Order: sequence, then structure tokens, then C-alpha cells
Amino acid sequence: MINSSNMNTYMKERYRKRRLSAIEYLGGKCNECESLEDLHFHHKDPSNKSFTLAKAASFSEERWW
Repeated sequence: MINSSNMNTYMKERYRKRRLSAIEYLGGKCNECESLEDLHFHHKDPSNKSFTLAKAASFSEERWW
């Protein structure tokens, strides 16, 4: 049985791995200044945003990509 502490640890690790894979997929650097540090996700047109990265943490692998 999974307790809430284990689930919390699992979800944090899943978020971290997905964030890193998304950063890699998008080139691994800022598309404006080419910085490799303190990267954030932004939409060029916020009206096209369909979800937040936090909400995507619960997506299946198929929906994620």
C-alpha cells in the first residue's frame, strides 16, 4: 500500500524527471539568451497555453509527449 509520504516523494521525482526531459527536448537552454541556468517555461502567446507544468505532472506518458 502506498502512503501519502511515498506518493509525495514519487510525484516530486516524476515532476523533476519530466521537467528535465522537457528542458532537454526544448534544447536545454533559454531560447532568448541561451542561458543554461534557472530555466522556466513560458508561452510566446499565453492565450495558447493549455496546461501548466504542475498539472501535467499527472498526465500519462502518452499525453505528456
